[in-house]
Amino acid sequence: MRKFFEKFNYFHIALMLFFIILLVHTDIIFAPAGYYFSKFDLKDLNYYINIRQYVADSLLSGSVPLWTLQIFSGHPFFANSETATCYPFNIIFLFLPISKAINWSFLLHFFILSFSVFLWIDNKIKDKFVSVYTAVTAVFGAGFYLHAVAGHLSNIITMAWFPLLLFLYDKSFKSKNYKFIIPVSAVIALQIFAGHFQYVYYTAVVSFIYVLFFCFNKNTIITLFSSYLAAACLSAVQLLPSIEFYLQGARISGILQHVSIKSNLSHLLTLLFPAYTELTSFYFWETAIYIGIFNLLIILTLIFNNFKKDYLKYILLAVLLYLLTYHHVISGILASLIPLFNNFRSPIKINFFISILILPLLSYGIIHIMSKDLKINKYFIFTIIVFAVLSIIFNARLSVFIAGLFTNDVNVSALFTKQIILTGWFVLLFAIFISFRKYTSIIPVMLLIAAIQPVMFVKNYAKPFFFDNDYKYERLKVFYKNDDVRYFANEKYSLEYNYENIFGTTSDVLKNYLDFIKHLEDPNADVENIFGMLRCKYVIDDNTERVSQYNVEMLKRVNVFYNYIVESDKEKTFSILFNKNFDFLNTVVLEKEPLYKPLKQGASTVNILSLNDNEIEIECKTSEPAIILISSNYEKGWRAYNMDNNKVKYEIIPANYIYRAISVDKGVHRIRFEYRPLSFTAGLLISFFSWMLLAGVLVFFTRREKSLKLK
Repeated sequence: MRKFFEKFNYFHIALMLFFIILLVHTDIIFAPAGYYFSKFDLKDLNYYINIRQYVADSLLSGSVPLWTLQIFSGHPFFANSETATCYPFNIIFLFLPISKAINWSFLLHFFILSFSVFLWIDNKIKDKFVSVYTAVTAVFGAGFYLHAVAGHLSNIITMAWFPLLLFLYDKSFKSKNYKFIIPVSAVIALQIFAGHFQYVYYTAVVSFIYVLFFCFNKNTIITLFSSYLAAACLSAVQLLPSIEFYLQGARISGILQHVSIKSNLSHLLTLLFPAYTELTSFYFWETAIYIGIFNLLIILTLIFNNFKKDYLKYILLAVLLYLLTYHHVISGILASLIPLFNNFRSPIKINFFISILILPLLSYGIIHIMSKDLKINKYFIFTIIVFAVLSIIFNARLSVFIAGLFTNDVNVSALFTKQIILTGWFVLLFAIFISFRKYTSIIPVMLLIAAIQPVMFVKNYAKPFFFDNDYKYERLKVFYKNDDVRYFANEKYSLEYNYENIFGTTSDVLKNYLDFIKHLEDPNADVENIFGMLRCKYVIDDNTERVSQYNVEMLKRVNVFYNYIVESDKEKTFSILFNKNFDFLNTVVLEKEPLYKPLKQGASTVNILSLNDNEIEIECKTSEPAIILISSNYEKGWRAYNMDNNKVKYEIIPANYIYRAISVDKGVHRIRFEYRPLSFTAGLLISFFSWMLLAGVLVFFTRREKSLKLK
């Protein structure tokens, strides 16, 4: 079998891996439109459905979605990295129905991860059969695959590129030049474009530790740091706006208290009992590090029967990464040594890297059990047989004992019993296979079962299902159609056309806006004032989806004021805005004195000439100096110009704490508001010239190598 695989080149291996992935997912591939590859968290799935569709619709209409009018009273869209607007493989969303595009995006990145693992492992062991086996195991390991069925599209896309970096680090270690800076920086840039910055950051941390453990020399260190610097330039168009968004967003404000998920000892049980944390934690796709019972036993067989110093590095690396995720004082000490580590709320995401970095041990283990002179320690066999027998015979007591070590929930132990029994039978079967390994067909059969078993486990959660997501929200369009009215929905995050739902608990929102929204929880605040200023006439109940009407007066999209109050203190501003006696329809609160001060009440007319996500054009006629308020969130990337004379610019002032306003003199004004953040413009230029430079370098070295070959 191994000799047969050696006949294949890398192209054949790629086709083989792609075919295996397609074969396992025929139900997903042939599912009708509207069926999605996900199960656990529909809110997460809906999030990615909406933003991917929104990007596709915007690009097809010829507009880059820098800003969106549809959520959060106007919001930076492109700057949210998870929109992945610049990620090249998202081109499929321009041509396929959204459900098909989501599903194929998952499958494509399953392939990218599997082939990357193959390249990495084969570079180490030079055995294509074992490398293919390990690559398949990597895809269907719980630490990776379950994120897909949880609907975590950006997680999967970003994670998929990590093994390719490990392959390139190993190649760089053996080279005597710095040519691998180019591919490494390109892969890191793809990770950044893919949209999950936590995994980008953890990739950098784990990459540095990996290089220190396995590839430490001057070439590799310089390649690592130079590549991240180059990748920052290549991806600056996304990176700079995202950093700016983070600095203005709720994540940095401390307003929200997100759950920080860390590992505990019970999560180690998932190595043998894959669904253990499903019984105890909603986030079990984060906590599971299962790669298959047989695969774990193969690794243990290697460690206890053919231990070498080279294997110790992988074990120490896995332990170190686990300590970084563990909720103990050791984790705090280690994390304090790593810049920004404590800024990320879920270090348990490092479990994915642990499951990837133990794959070399699996490949060495397979080579070990396939060797002709295999010797197995009889005490090892005896130990695993005893464990298997105890698990099968005393399953109820053992499940109560194990579960009782980590939880007081007696229901867990009852459910856990099935896991104990199943694992016991698999361990016993493995012991039988190893004991009769001398028979020719035993090892291939064992490896076949070892490969299929984790696939069967994760595929249990991967059945396609129909999900009628609310991107269009047809029900509201029929009954409540009004382009100048918003709907408030605390737990919905949607991008419906003509409807601007507001989501009051997400961290992907501007800090000032969330400050404002939080006052809906304040019993002393006037709720009708809040909904009136937000232009929310209807409130959607999160559980029943019932739509309730609030009979309140509301701001318009464009408003003209002749009365104003200047107040820069946040708390004083809120006390004014949410006072029942505050007339928000006729008075605006500004953070500074306007250039043109309204002195008396005047008359005005306003026409909206054009309106889209990135700009709004208006014509305003006023008999006196006035304040024009746009009831859309303030963000420093907005600019205001006179349409008849672009040299005439208007100063945009934060108004009503969240909105933007300008002051105008009496007369007729044609004004264009444009969203062109400097971070995007600067990032675009940096990225453009960086990719041009990269292309030039590639052409130079390609021609140089050809000329050297000719000589």
